Amino acid sequence: MDMYSPEALISETLVLFVVATTGSGAEPRAMTPLWNLLLRSHLPHDLFEDLDFSVFGLGDSAYERFCWPAKKLCKRLLSLGAREICPRGEGDDQHRLGLDGALEPWIGNLLETLSRSYPSGSDVGNLRPPSKPPPRVITTDMASTPETLKPYSADSNHFDVTVRCNRRITAEDWFQDVRHFEFVSGRHIDYNPGDVAIIHPIATGAEVDSFLLLMGWANLADAPFSILHSMLDQTLPDRIPCITTLRVLFTHHLDFNAVPRRSFFQILRYFTTDDSERERLDEFLSLEGA
Repeated sequence: MDMYSPEALISETLVLFVVATTGSGAEPRAMTPLWNLLLRSHLPHDLFEDLDFSVFGLGDSAYERFCWPAKKLCKRLLSLGAREICPRGEGDDQHRLGLDGALEPWIGNLLETLSRSYPSGSDVGNLRPPSKPPPRVITTDMASTPETLKPYSADSNHFDVTVRCNRRITAEDWFQDVRHFEFVSGRHIDYNPGDVAIIHPIATGAEVDSFLLLMGWANLADAPFSILHSMLDQTLPDRIPCITTLRVLFTHHLDFNAVPRRSFFQILRYFTTDDSERERLDEFLSLEGA
């Protein structure tokens, strides 16, 4: 939404909205300009009579105002004459499959509707690209090692700290695990009320060594290479350095201990030539096998 002018919505004929939920049911900051525009009292009731739309909300049913911004947006667009071509989807973090539990059925319903309303002669139901997606980055080996590869070395607002206290402050039977943290730093930290601290955890050296050995990358672990972001419409993990090593990446930036998302298996499928492995990955990607 940061790159889209809210006023341009009047000229659209088909829009798909994916709306997150923040705080206690508030719309995300990037949506605020559009929402303020839609709330103007003088807007005619047929303003969007030529607009087809559908909404998918992102939320957590543990909160009272579950997917509230998506619900409000849908209701407001309908009141201004727009036509909802596919029932609103509501992704729930509490679902055993996470957001995918509602996303896949919504996409299936949406594609079926689009194939009827917007026939194009192509297979709109095929979501999987026919070939391996292009890489997000281009890597190039470096002839020499830079003076320093220490992460965040150029960031004056980065501090190495030690956790002194990590204590739960909500009751054990409460659904939210809210914690009180205390950190100790060797440097003085200036801060103001309302400032936000971003925590960058570090993997242990033993875990990184074990992972690199398992992947067959131990001999390449400390060889420097450059990273060029080649697909600017897709994000990279936070603060990925331009020059780094595999050891630095897996120590500070890439979480190889995380539970893989379904998108990981979607990409992994393109790197196997074994039919049984591909069949197994397809099973992982199905709602029944997830």
